[in-house]
Amino acid sequence: RAEGTGWYAAAARPSGSNSGSVKPAAATVKQIVSNITGGAFAVKSDGSLWSWGYNPYGQLGVGDKKERLSPVKVMDNVSTVQSVGEVSFALRKDGSLWSWGGNPYGQLGVGDKKEHLTPVKVMDGVSTVQSGSDVSFAVKKDGSLWGWGGNSYGQLGVGDKKERLSPVKVMDNVSTVQSVGEVSFALRKDGSLWSWGKNSGYLGLGVGDGVDHLRPVKVMDGVSSFQVVCNDYLFDGDAVFVLRKDGSLWGWGGNSYGQLGVGDRVSHDTPVKVMDGVSTAGTESAAEKTGPSSYAEYVYAYAVRKDGSLWSWGDNTCGELGVGDKSERLTPVKVMDGVSAVESVNGSSFAVRKDGSLWAWGYNSIGELGVGDKSERLTPVKVMDGVSAVRFGGGSGCFEEYPSVFVVRKDGSLWAWGDNSLGQLGVGDKSARLRSVKVMDNVSIVQPEGYSSFAVRGDGSLWAWGSNGGLQLGVGDESDRLKPVKVM
Repeated sequence: RAEGTGWYAAAARPSGSNSGSVKPAAATVKQIVSNITGGAFAVKSDGSLWSWGYNPYGQLGVGDKKERLSPVKVMDNVSTVQSVGEVSFALRKDGSLWSWGGNPYGQLGVGDKKEHLTPVKVMDGVSTVQSGSDVSFAVKKDGSLWGWGGNSYGQLGVGDKKERLSPVKVMDNVSTVQSVGEVSFALRKDGSLWSWGKNSGYLGLGVGDGVDHLRPVKVMDGVSSFQVVCNDYLFDGDAVFVLRKDGSLWGWGGNSYGQLGVGDRVSHDTPVKVMDGVSTAGTESAAEKTGPSSYAEYVYAYAVRKDGSLWSWGDNTCGELGVGDKSERLTPVKVMDGVSAVESVNGSSFAVRKDGSLWAWGYNSIGELGVGDKSERLTPVKVMDGVSAVRFGGGSGCFEEYPSVFVVRKDGSLWAWGDNSLGQLGVGDKSARLRSVKVMDNVSIVQPEGYSSFAVRGDGSLWAWGSNGGLQLGVGDESDRLKPVKVM
């Protein structure tokens, strides 16, 4: 999802870029991005942007559509990069936004629908960008929100349904924007939440009138953060959760499994209060294939309150709520105390407690809970101590796509377990693991991307392993790797 007001500059590569194969300089990696089309990107501490992998739309930004087996320099002075589908964006340190790749809806924001194989300047003064498959938004440093690209449902918020090939101003005083398919949301600096676009179906805009809105309409005040949840497999899994500044949690959208936590199974088209005293909240949706084109839905949610207690509600088919049975809950139920963070994937749930211990429960068909067997757990079971971060790889969104679990411990060691069908655990083979296995030491960042895995070590070096079907590992050939290999 993206941004910007565009001064659409010529399609010349910014100074310092290079489309040839160059040995990466000795600088540390600070950001990794992998694209589902197979391309991958790294931003280094010196501001250089590098890319590699498949390149069918020119999304690598190296001047052609040829694949790259190892990192190639794209441009300098970059602070962050985004790449979604056929589109890539880079935000430079001077606040200028650049784009390249496929452009069928004008989502590059450069005034046309042509592919651009090298970075083209979109606009100046940008602080954040959100890029989607067909629409892009940018928040500028002055708080103004700009949008461009596809607009068939009015999701740009500019008063009509006409696409825009260059950035158009939407509103002022914005801090955060998120666009999901046919609807868009913006949180303003004063704490008000606004929405626009399609206002039918299970998600909706939260304003209760059933009418599409082509310009932003206010939903509620006093908001500190919000989360929009969508699952491509589901029809009633879409929902919006809002955390207000007073700690109250609100939600609206689909509710067939009681995932809103408001005591019923009725969809709500305006915000309904869930509970008070919340510090963080989230929701997870998954599906089980029941026929060639049919799925059974599983949607559940959880919240950590300010006192460290963890609460859950919604579907509980696999015991994913952690409350001792498999009965769904229509209102929040307490799971455990002393929790600092909670994560969930495909019916498997994990909590990191304040003492650094990791606990797991729920679905466990391939050993993804890390407790030594494949039996479901209906209440939390301790997995290990000294945990600082938990990340998921492998498949997600459908129970037929098994997850891999990665943990970075406080001592910098990386551990993994669960599915390993393409070697994504990095343990030397393709056998699943029922308990945690050490992968490597001195890790500062781990970033699984599907069946490929990336890690940045303490010295700033980038390592990769697992599937290399999209050439996304950047290791100089097309072969999968069963153990970590240094990329740059």
